[in-house]
Amino acid sequence: MHPIDARTSERGGHAAALAAVPQGRLPGARDWKLWLPGLAALVEVFRANGVRCRGFDLAAAGTTDVVGCASDLAALRSAAAGCRSVVHAAALHAPHLGSTNFYSAEDFELVNISGTRNVISVVKETPMLGMVFSSTTSLMNTAEAKRRAACEVIVQVASEDYGTPRNAYGVTKKAAEQACLREAGMNVAVLRCSRFFVEDAYDTSAAPEDRAANDPDGRVKALELLCGTRASLEDVLIAHVAALSRVCGTWSTSTQPAPVQAVRGPLIVSAISPLVDIAAQGVCTSSVEGARDMYESLGWALPDKRCGRVLDSRKTWEALELTPKWNFERLVKAWRSARDGAAIKSGQY
Repeated sequence: MHPIDARTSERGGHAAALAAVPQGRLPGARDWKLWLPGLAALVEVFRANGVRCRGFDLAAAGTTDVVGCASDLAALRSAAAGCRSVVHAAALHAPHLGSTNFYSAEDFELVNISGTRNVISVVKETPMLGMVFSSTTSLMNTAEAKRRAACEVIVQVASEDYGTPRNAYGVTKKAAEQACLREAGMNVAVLRCSRFFVEDAYDTSAAPEDRAANDPDGRVKALELLCGTRASLEDVLIAHVAALSRVCGTWSTSTQPAPVQAVRGPLIVSAISPLVDIAAQGVCTSSVEGARDMYESLGWALPDKRCGRVLDSRKTWEALELTPKWNFERLVKAWRSARDGAAIKSGQY
């Protein structure tokens, strides 16, 4: 496959994502999955591969089988009837922070915290084989992390606590993570997915006029791949499927037969940054293979200082025994092929 051709906003890309996980590692097709909104593509993946699932969402859509809110325990119980596992991606998230006249801090708590507790209750009552909770790396980009990143390079790992998140989204997602991980007897995977929108675009600690990105989308995406703060939809889907298979005991390899329920987390789902091993040494971004040439060719200014924050997702992919499909090296290879310069520059990949 050509490096840029896996455009996962298309249905074919979704199916390809699941196909990338070896067949022995897929959830059993006989078991129903309950999916809560946030990753509609996952429903398409399951359905395209013969895995029965039930979509539960506040809004009617082609991927919604049952309309309801995670804060409604009775509706959740009804939707979960017959299901054997759940992917919980329902949330009020960062873009909703701009809707100040509609969503309150209490709304974030109701959906993100109470809703997650309801899902946990349903998982335990049924009982289900396991649960995957979709969280966010946004809760790691705290004021403390920003302060440290202003004077040094910090390589962030999921096991370290970086303080109080910046807004209601991060605060409530962190609390929801903790609720999941407190359930010692529940098979669960907590996946912190890298952001899919521009850094600080929804930072409520910044003035409204400062929340819009000045950089072109293509350069922003390239920098995020460089720092490991971006994930492709394809990799997010693969990670969720693999994690679900593990916690449900349907994961197997040549060396590790099922069942396996070791994945808990939190685990960072993002591209593996080429800066992880060299960041602490103070090596600048221009030392990364192909970075300077590609940036200059596309008319972008290469960051003239070290990146303050780098995410280290290596433990995630080791735990899942997978290699992410997207990283900065793949982007450079695509640029060198001279076939996708326009797509890379525009960020349409």
